Amino acid sequence: MKKELLELKKQFSPENCAITRIRGYLVNGEKEIESEFNVPFLNLPEEEAFKYFDIFKKALSGKQGKTMHNLTFTDRQKQEYLKWICKNRLKEDADISAFIDSLIQNRKSIEKFLLTIIHVAYDVPGKTTDNEENFDASETVHEFNLYCICPVTLSKPCLCASGSRIEDGERSWIVNLPDTAFMYPVFTDRETDYEHVWYYTKSAKELENQIIEETLGCEVPLTFKETQENFTQSISIVEESIDFSKTKEIFNYLIDITFNEEQTDRPTSKKIIGSILKRVGYGEETAGKSTENLQERLLVKNVVDSKHIKMELPNVAKLKIDTMFSDKIDVIHRDGKNYLTLEIPGELYMNDVKVKLEEKC
Repeated sequence: MKKELLELKKQFSPENCAITRIRGYLVNGEKEIESEFNVPFLNLPEEEAFKYFDIFKKALSGKQGKTMHNLTFTDRQKQEYLKWICKNRLKEDADISAFIDSLIQNRKSIEKFLLTIIHVAYDVPGKTTDNEENFDASETVHEFNLYCICPVTLSKPCLCASGSRIEDGERSWIVNLPDTAFMYPVFTDRETDYEHVWYYTKSAKELENQIIEETLGCEVPLTFKETQENFTQSISIVEESIDFSKTKEIFNYLIDITFNEEQTDRPTSKKIIGSILKRVGYGEETAGKSTENLQERLLVKNVVDSKHIKMELPNVAKLKIDTMFSDKIDVIHRDGKNYLTLEIPGELYMNDVKVKLEEKC
């Protein structure tokens, strides 16, 4: 998804603009449409078009699994409706009022907002053997609609300098960058994919569940926080708590997976998580129980920090250790007590003061 998003964002510029048409609906706090427009995008004034480019780029800038989600359809009728809307290319005679009304009514917020819909016809360039774009080899056009919900807020009170005078400035309604957006059809492996919707959310903590379910007809994904909680609970279910050596071994394997995900831009199957648990010594039944409620596919890089191991002793200390030195950490039991040990590979500082260490014998 990451590479495809970057490729599509390039189309939101004067040089590459592939936007054919734009529709807009200004909606008030009572969820009533105050005004609307439907025009060819190239008819917009240049300065106005530039500001819209910023909105559209933001809608395709999320991090997969955190602020950008790949939605799957559960309602085929709604899927066909979205497909029909796209194929009609936002023409004036295409009646999409039922869809617009559903989106407006299912929006959680009762604040004023601007809904924009653009139709894009992207002439997909071919790729040379060294992965360079070759526009002469273009054989397909990826057509899609991008829907952006932008909060409209009143500017803050201010003083303005007018010539030699300082006076009270007029407040105006400002169109902000989108807090919710979605694209259909999507661009999977650089090809048109009608089976999914790419959904952007400004907040990683919450989603517009009703829009996803009722308007788009898709399954609501776990939020970023819910994904983290789901993963932690699934791993911890192996035992009430996992012993230190196995915990460290599990996370070392998971860190290796994060590097693979960065290269492939693909989520990891929960079967692989189960195989890791078996690899560190848990049986088939235990591993199966642990991954039973885990997502079928998830991005491990969103739940595991590949650069640091974080450890916490409640009410005592929080530690963040570079993963390169994970072999330097251990837990030992002595005289009825547990001790966390950390080999010091170099210098030691306490509150920025260098501590003198005993020399090696």
